[in-house]
Amino acid sequence: MSTEEQTSIWSRPFMPYLIVGGVLVLIGVGLVVALSTIGPPSVRTALNPTTRVEEPLENLREALARSADLGVCRQAVQQMNDYLRRASGDAPRALTETQRDFLKNHLALDADELTEVSSGSFTPLDAHHLDLCFLLRDALRGLQGEEGTARPARPTESQIAAAFAWVVRQVQVQERPGELPVPPQFVLRRGWGSALERSLIFLALLQQMGVPGCLVILAEAAGSRLWACGALADRGDGRQVLLFDPRLGLPLPGAKGEGVATLAEVRAQPDLLKQLTVDDKYPYDVTAEQAATAEIHLVCPLSAVAPRMKYLEAKLQDPDPSIKAPPVHVKLSADAQELFGQFEAAVGKGTPVKVHAGLSKLLRYFLPTDEGGVDRSDRLNRFRSELIPWERLPPEVRDLPGDPGQRLQSFFGGPFIQLVLEPQRPRDLMLRGDLKEAVEQLTKAMDELRHQKGDALPPDWREQVAKWREEINRAHAELIRAERAAGKEGTASPAVTAAREEVMKVWKAGGRVLIPLLQTSTAEPRGLQLTYFLALCKHEQAEQLQARLERGRKPDRPADKRLTGEAAAVRSAWQDAALWWVSLTEAHPAARETAGARRLHARARAMLGETERAVAILQDLSGPLTDHERTAQLYLARQLKDRKP
Repeated sequence: MSTEEQTSIWSRPFMPYLIVGGVLVLIGVGLVVALSTIGPPSVRTALNPTTRVEEPLENLREALARSADLGVCRQAVQQMNDYLRRASGDAPRALTETQRDFLKNHLALDADELTEVSSGSFTPLDAHHLDLCFLLRDALRGLQGEEGTARPARPTESQIAAAFAWVVRQVQVQERPGELPVPPQFVLRRGWGSALERSLIFLALLQQMGVPGCLVILAEAAGSRLWACGALADRGDGRQVLLFDPRLGLPLPGAKGEGVATLAEVRAQPDLLKQLTVDDKYPYDVTAEQAATAEIHLVCPLSAVAPRMKYLEAKLQDPDPSIKAPPVHVKLSADAQELFGQFEAAVGKGTPVKVHAGLSKLLRYFLPTDEGGVDRSDRLNRFRSELIPWERLPPEVRDLPGDPGQRLQSFFGGPFIQLVLEPQRPRDLMLRGDLKEAVEQLTKAMDELRHQKGDALPPDWREQVAKWREEINRAHAELIRAERAAGKEGTASPAVTAAREEVMKVWKAGGRVLIPLLQTSTAEPRGLQLTYFLALCKHEQAEQLQARLERGRKPDRPADKRLTGEAAAVRSAWQDAALWWVSLTEAHPAARETAGARRLHARARAMLGETERAVAILQDLSGPLTDHERTAQLYLARQLKDRKP
């Protein structure tokens, strides 16, 4: 970017911001960032205006068949309400008395929540529910490859385990005691969260797979605590609850470390849980006696149990040939009563089955009122602000008040929010399985970051910033006085025009030192973020190729030339992934992301046949790991050592 292009940034219009207690609050929908470092702006799919009753459904299906971001989901809600107003006699079914009583009793719905669930019109809260469903639909397509277009009647245990492994890769564990959980789509995009937040993402992904999921909670004397996620799957002559520990990031192992243990097996065979303890310093913290206290807790989001979601699901999948747009396969609805009955039948009378009312209302209590929620404590904007490393903001500009300070903070924080939250940006593309495009954008951003590091600050930059602060404060004060004096004349006043020109002139002059200063300040955290995401993208590419190769293999048939060529491509992909994990380790050895990625690096080495190196990586327990992560690494290291070549 040329100097002229850089300095002209300061004269561009900015989205208004409000600074309250040091927190950046975004006003309006979306973020206008002064400097784009990772590619072109997102392209949102527009739903066409319509006059025919039938057209909204066609437009809706065409838009949602592609990567449906939150903006498209908001438009979908409006489109469906428009359709319902036009369509005579076609509307979602009302809740039956039985359904109403079940939801009131088990979800503890108040009058407003019951109105939300029973509404025949789509609500702002529904747009966020659709956003999560379509995000995970796309993620599932990436996981299943060509199979993603046709969902199997009953996913296999290996497919369920692969889905859990994907969630673990995408969300590093970072516990924050006392903090309320954040809804799944926000945690997934952020890339880190608590074990509970990781669990809720897995349950939402299971819903897209058509697999009933639950939380497994230990009801102990000291209070309830999360133990595992459960997936209801076929096992023998019935259905059993497969157990996955989100704290370890591992399925609980079956006999001899093989397969996935069920709740019934863990209770009947105490030694199964003992397998996880390799070192007495890091023992597995659940015993068979504690497992006997387990309860099944279901999470039923409010929008999912609303009859209108079942109605929309049917409309999207309707094979009616008169609807020109192809069907859209996505799971939007949940029958809480049926789910309750399925788990009761699977676990028997000795295990309580409950609906977790608080977690079922999680999205409603996170979003502000204008987004369909009830939060008045600004949780959504605090979430956005937490994505920005404010401690890196130079003190020379940190306390700058008013509009100048707001502009500088938006310039500083914009790239961090854009990378994680904006549609069609690297994180969004990664999650939806568009790994090639994500890698291209991340690589471009890395190149630009390296170029920015070459823009050295002048030796007297502190003096220049101090002088600029005086000039910009003076210029803004003059502008405010001119606007007040102009009164009704407003911007047409020559004095106001002159004051505005002076402000722009000062911004342009200051940009020559301010832009390099802010870019230098963000270089390290941006480098960590971009390197980690690039390594994760490369790892996901290897996982996808590995899964495709294994699907193509036939036990009773020798490998053909095509499979031999694919095997070479898979090995190359694992080599790329391993090299990027090394790059992360060398560039950011003390980062939480680096310690959390150690298992992924070991996985890449193991897939390359470098077992000893993989074991050594796993046995490194240094850094900011949780005890559960250390337990898991030691268990995986032992599994690798015991595995036959």
